[in-house]
Amino acid sequence: MLPGSVRPRYGVATPASADLIEPAHRVRPTSGLEFVSSRHFPDEVQGDLLLNNAIGFLGTKQHRVSEEGTGYRLRWRQDLLVSSDPNFRPVDLEFAPDGSLFIVDWHNPLVGHMQHNARDPNRDHTHGRIYRITYPAKPLVPPAAIHGAPVARLLENLKRPEYRSRYRTRRELRGRKPEEVLPALARWVADLRPSEPAYEHHLLEALWVTWGFNRVDEGLLRRLLESKDHRVRAAAVRVLRYNGHRIPDHTELIARAAADPHGRVRLEAIAAASWIGREAGLRVLDAVPAESASDPWIRDALRTARAHLRNESAEDKPSVRVPDRLKGAARDLYVRGAEIYAREGHCGTCHQPDGQGLELSGFPPLAESPWVTGDEERLIKLTLHGMVGPIEVKGKVYPGLTPMTPFGGLLSDDEIAAVLTYVRNSFGNEAPPVSPARVREVREATRGRAGFYTAQELLDPAAAARTAAPPGRAFVRMWTMEDFKGAFDAPLRGRDFERGKRMFEVAGCAQCHNVRGEGAHVGADLSKAADEYPGAELLRQILEPSARIKDPYRVVRILLKDGRRVTGMIVRREDETLHLAENLQEPGKTVAVRKADIERMVPSDLSPMPSGLLSMLEREEILDLVAFLAAKGDPGHAAFRR
Repeated sequence: MLPGSVRPRYGVATPASADLIEPAHRVRPTSGLEFVSSRHFPDEVQGDLLLNNAIGFLGTKQHRVSEEGTGYRLRWRQDLLVSSDPNFRPVDLEFAPDGSLFIVDWHNPLVGHMQHNARDPNRDHTHGRIYRITYPAKPLVPPAAIHGAPVARLLENLKRPEYRSRYRTRRELRGRKPEEVLPALARWVADLRPSEPAYEHHLLEALWVTWGFNRVDEGLLRRLLESKDHRVRAAAVRVLRYNGHRIPDHTELIARAAADPHGRVRLEAIAAASWIGREAGLRVLDAVPAESASDPWIRDALRTARAHLRNESAEDKPSVRVPDRLKGAARDLYVRGAEIYAREGHCGTCHQPDGQGLELSGFPPLAESPWVTGDEERLIKLTLHGMVGPIEVKGKVYPGLTPMTPFGGLLSDDEIAAVLTYVRNSFGNEAPPVSPARVREVREATRGRAGFYTAQELLDPAAAARTAAPPGRAFVRMWTMEDFKGAFDAPLRGRDFERGKRMFEVAGCAQCHNVRGEGAHVGADLSKAADEYPGAELLRQILEPSARIKDPYRVVRILLKDGRRVTGMIVRREDETLHLAENLQEPGKTVAVRKADIERMVPSDLSPMPSGLLSMLEREEILDLVAFLAAKGDPGHAAFRR
């Protein structure tokens, strides 16, 4: 969080730190974290990061933490706790006074407050669990005496290895009278022996106690700013940052820290400098060694602090690595395109941040794709008007059941030119940039276009015209639950059975699912869906497929011990082998993975069922489809009575 604490400008994001979690173990939404700090657990796990997650991966991940230059490095150690209960929601964790670990399970089928009404009847208000984790091979820690304990006893608690005990002790001390604590603290510091292994850490604890009373011990602060341990110096700069009004030579001390040999101390000084005013702040930043500009932890914070102190925007400089071959206007397009690509619901959602796509869900890669680097006009056309149907990319055929969103009504000519310039020069691609004028020209030429393009039409327009195929369905909109507000206040009535059955095919549901045996058997049998998801919840499962994924239909990413990766859905489990379907359109074609060869297996929180399946249906057609599913394919159901 430190780089992001540079003083911001209104409405402008400040730089964040690097994502330290290994890609195979990145999960969301996380809810509660803790660092292992307990003698009750093994020495080798002390300092490990514990991270809860409440959707997709349901459990607690454990990561090793080590220092690496200015910052840190994380490496996954193990999944400490995993549940197969789909309602398991670990939302908090904390080490208890006896050193054991407590984890709180909210236990609720619904999580989101954006997707689900606060009064949704499916919210569980009665269940919940608290788990206590211990390590039987080591004894529990004798709890520290804190509440009501004498000051002398509380000060001795500050020497305890357990962070939570020290934290609770400092809170207790803040509740006492300063006249009672501070003299005793001074005597306690004087009695500390420099030969003690944690001597300077004890001094830091004492400094934090004085800060808690808003009476920072200036002598102690200056002493720790000169520590031989960079961690102590960095912590002391943090105290200095928030107490500048009490220290006469505050700016000079921060400037000295800005030139510190260790990057973490410099980073603390840079963040502090951004808050002390233009003249003083820039003077501090001038003391930062030039080589800091290439430190990935410092670079963006330094650039942003300097720009904001000058009342300038740091956004003018790209935060992405732009290929050297792009200059001037092309470079500006690339930078803007990177931001558009990453927007929620735009390109990166389906094609992924690395441009590799999601084969299991039918989303082709953009990396090294002739569709991206080839004909510029063709690429603009499919971006403006969308695309549906099968497409071959790098030797693989993707069915195109979910149409590509037509961005013509969502993005301007400049924005489309920017994002296409970005994808044509990212992920290993290299192609000329796309100009806004060219997008404008193609938009005007295709203004009368109705409906999505197909791959055949784009590859050979003349041949497509000769086939005289009837026009496909046009894009309607990306539907949300808000569009159906009130539609399910009462049971559906007067719906059209035949149209609902037809929409089951049109929307592509039958490619994976079946109703009364009609359709495919890759996904869940939807004849049972109505009982599990009543009313609007049935529609929500279609519009928001990743909100709640059943484990049998969850995509998993497997890292093998030889370094290879396999992604797919587990379709069969045997004693020693897992069989995965890598493409849901070919469920019979599987890859066998020996369990003994697996290094780790990570479940995905992205459903293999794509969103946007209903984007070509009108509102009434969608309601007929929901009625068809709710009726389990029975034409005599009450939903079809008029």
